[in-house]
Amino acid sequence: MIPALVLTVSSALGLLAATSLVPALLAGVSTPDSLGRPDPGLNAELAAVAAELGISGLADAGRASLALVDLTGGPVYAGIAADSTLGAASMAKLAILLGAFAAGEAGRLELTSDLLQSLERMIRASSNPDATLAIERVGFPAIAAALEDPRYALHDPMRGGLWVGSDYTGGKVWRREARSRQTHAASAAAVARFYVLLHRNELVSPAASAAMREMLASTTQDHKFVAGLREAAGAPSPRAGEPVAVPGYRILRKSGSWGPWQADSALIECAGRRYVLVCLLADRKGGERRLRRLAVAVDRLIERRHPAARE
Repeated sequence: MIPALVLTVSSALGLLAATSLVPALLAGVSTPDSLGRPDPGLNAELAAVAAELGISGLADAGRASLALVDLTGGPVYAGIAADSTLGAASMAKLAILLGAFAAGEAGRLELTSDLLQSLERMIRASSNPDATLAIERVGFPAIAAALEDPRYALHDPMRGGLWVGSDYTGGKVWRREARSRQTHAASAAAVARFYVLLHRNELVSPAASAAMREMLASTTQDHKFVAGLREAAGAPSPRAGEPVAVPGYRILRKSGSWGPWQADSALIECAGRRYVLVCLLADRKGGERRLRRLAVAVDRLIERRHPAARE
């Protein structure tokens, strides 16, 4: 069962209203729910942005995966190589977060206040020691089972998706993701699905979804999507270790950086508009700049689509 602390967190969060549909951004797993529809117009606009930023060329070379879900008036979705599974670095900590709450709900793990604080540091500060600790508590098999649970469909051995197959010490590998051969992997489609199900209160339970949303709603990592939006809003850089603030925005976010892999993912709300943006790049030198520019360009794209949206 989810402990009282998480239930209290749940009661404080009412900002993300559930929708009646979810886009079909699957990691290759069929489900009984059709989960929405693609939008050719949105796809054309996203493709134009991706081409301008050089992301399309990376996708053609198997080095990018991009997904966008417009939750404001549909929902509808678009993607470029969205099902390609790439190295995700710390973005894969989303899998650990899900695995921990799934184990807690099933009664296999006690979600103590210490463990919840550790999970919070894993997400907000991207703490590797806390991620490793959580893996030790939950176990790789339990994390994999949660990812492959057909209710969530976040990983499939034949098609890829979100995956954690080693801890964050650089130590022994438990199991590499079958298609990408990465130990920390994701496709943009699978991560977008994570956020959409979270938005619908359908990751584990409404209480667990609320607790995960609260953890994801603050970050001390001032780079990629968040830095791009902050700079566009004219907001100052935070002091080291302080949360990043983007005036007028609520952003649920997890990023990743390691070696060539540069990735970011977010559920973004502003002025009545809601959307999910996920991008993974194998681009050591240019990835940071591309992700900053992508966030701003997509935010403007969504604003053009919904100029009259209000909270």
